[in-house]
Amino acid sequence: MSHYYDRTQLLPAEFEFVVLADTHYTRISPDTRVEFEGRRKQLTRIAHVLNLINSLNPEFVIHLGDLTQEAPGSENFEISRQEALDQIERVDSKWHQVAGNHEVGDKPDATMPTHPVSRRILAAYHENMRSSWYSFNHGKCSFIILNSQIFNTGIPEENEQCFWLENLLVQLEGQRLFVFMHLPLFILERTESYTGHYDNIGEPARSWLIELFQKHSVELVINGHVHFQFLNYIGQIRLLTLGSTSFTRPGFAHLFTSASPPENAREDVAKLGFYLFRVLRNKVDVHFLRTGGDCKDLKILCKNQRLITLLANNLEDSPLGLTLRNPITNVSQIPIAYPSTIRQDVRNDYPLLSCFEIGVKALRVPLKDIRDNEQWTRLSLLHDQGIAICVFLFESEIHKLPTIIEEFMDTVSNWEIQLPGSIFPLAETIELLKDLQNKVKIEVSLCPVIPDQVIPGKQLPRTRFGYRLKELENIKSQLDKINLQIMNICCRIGLDENPWDVIRLAYRLKNLGKARKLYFLIELGYQDDNRNSCRAVEALFAAALFRGTRIFFDPLIDIDRTMDVSLGILDTLCNPRPVFHAIRCLNTILYGLLQWEIKEENEIQWDGVKELQFINNGRKLSLLLPGSPKDENRDPPLKATSLLLKEQSFTLYLLNQGIVLHEANEGHFIEMVAKVRNGEPCLIDIKS
Repeated sequence: MSHYYDRTQLLPAEFEFVVLADTHYTRISPDTRVEFEGRRKQLTRIAHVLNLINSLNPEFVIHLGDLTQEAPGSENFEISRQEALDQIERVDSKWHQVAGNHEVGDKPDATMPTHPVSRRILAAYHENMRSSWYSFNHGKCSFIILNSQIFNTGIPEENEQCFWLENLLVQLEGQRLFVFMHLPLFILERTESYTGHYDNIGEPARSWLIELFQKHSVELVINGHVHFQFLNYIGQIRLLTLGSTSFTRPGFAHLFTSASPPENAREDVAKLGFYLFRVLRNKVDVHFLRTGGDCKDLKILCKNQRLITLLANNLEDSPLGLTLRNPITNVSQIPIAYPSTIRQDVRNDYPLLSCFEIGVKALRVPLKDIRDNEQWTRLSLLHDQGIAICVFLFESEIHKLPTIIEEFMDTVSNWEIQLPGSIFPLAETIELLKDLQNKVKIEVSLCPVIPDQVIPGKQLPRTRFGYRLKELENIKSQLDKINLQIMNICCRIGLDENPWDVIRLAYRLKNLGKARKLYFLIELGYQDDNRNSCRAVEALFAAALFRGTRIFFDPLIDIDRTMDVSLGILDTLCNPRPVFHAIRCLNTILYGLLQWEIKEENEIQWDGVKELQFINNGRKLSLLLPGSPKDENRDPPLKATSLLLKEQSFTLYLLNQGIVLHEANEGHFIEMVAKVRNGEPCLIDIKS
């Protein structure tokens, strides 16, 4: 089997397994009338995912339920299930099946769209499949499969499962415990309503399960059903709701400030995929492997590999930060829509999950966010996973700082004082900061907020956040005179500036880098995905020269309702734009396992390409960006560079797609250069 995924950048794991959910195998002939055209793709989508799973060769696979579109009691249920099981036979790894509502029936609620679980249907499942609750061990980990559909039914099998679970958890004392079931315990909060709510386990079973999981220190609780991703914690227990391989649930699209995705939001294909779980000594890394609803031939796809990148908790030295122009989450009431009969309170977790996925290490947020309980709960979760929280406030609010610092001493890493209309703080601000620094150890940064900035093509002036490069030397000398230990200085890189030049020049200013760190504020700013990608990777690349700096990109999500429209890292459906993949990949390559000391840096212009180089003994890392038009006086020309590469081993990365090509040849290189000239950033890793 060809390998579609590249795992060379990942930490060694004790073992790996795959989890997928809600595949909904569907029997449809070309002339069958369907409610949604996307139904016709479900069969090929799951076939494609099964091929991808084989390419990973996991220890085992867990399917979280809803194997078929047909439900128990429907005309084609039995034959659909058998065909789905036949399809699964192509998977080389051991398969574990969770019972969902499309296997055994809905939870006990008269408002549910299909029949509730019955003893007859449950007996048929146990006869044709296996018990719907069981456990197995792998290494020092125990995997517990539960039937969530029978909780609160009162049938004898519910009591049998509960008795079994209580005894099992006692027997498994000392093991790492992972629980898998179809329904979530809850979506938003553990006290949410359940009658008429299609997407949770009702009471009293919910509270009983939570207490039992807490008592026995369960590590993970994983579920599907919702066709959407959510993340919750109960103490140290991580609750993950996973998305589908086949289609999205329409109602949840009301969370987003965008037009509905295709087919009434059932075809939000960027949210489709499956999950690689990697068990390490003291944690479990969960990688979302996006398929985009793809159905292509794997032999064609495997010509290039998808790079699986490190998560935020494995990137200690990364400078990657985000400025949150929008809150990290929003909670909405999803309107009444089949099959729910109540208005559901739902939280958008996709921005937060994207922070883990691209390897963000710092968030820059307004003071208001830490005063908002919903926002601070989610920010605290990010902090607990190793992401620094940097809070900014206006100088006029600085009198609040002593009290606020005391409250957030252990969770806020940096306090940014924004100076309206000035590049230097007021005398009373200086005295207050000196007094604070004598009492507590805090990190403080300064950021000027300067109005009346003339921008070409704009009718009205704009406001600038951050110091310009030419202001840094002056502010440094003034701070030295008053002996104020400002740790960090916010430096703006404008759209008219080159990130590579600004970052290198800033740190060459006399003594600035030794005493203080620079936080670079970079607005992506363009309505062009390629230009934003190039701008972002150039800054992230340059930051590798100066460990300890931070690069804050803005915006995370498209800004499309303002006079300054800008594409973000995510679109308004919170799906990745090309810059998402570009910085995710480069972040892992530069700041992951294979870090190395940079001995030499170069910038070369050739054949319409700008090449930024890092060189060490026997290795060269070259970032290729669109450059100036071809100039015959510039060296090296394309032909010479190609011949140079021909004599060495090199790897190509198409950053916007997250694609890696090992053992590349000259032909691959020439194709890549054409992409660069068309605006895409690419990376070459050359080894002698």
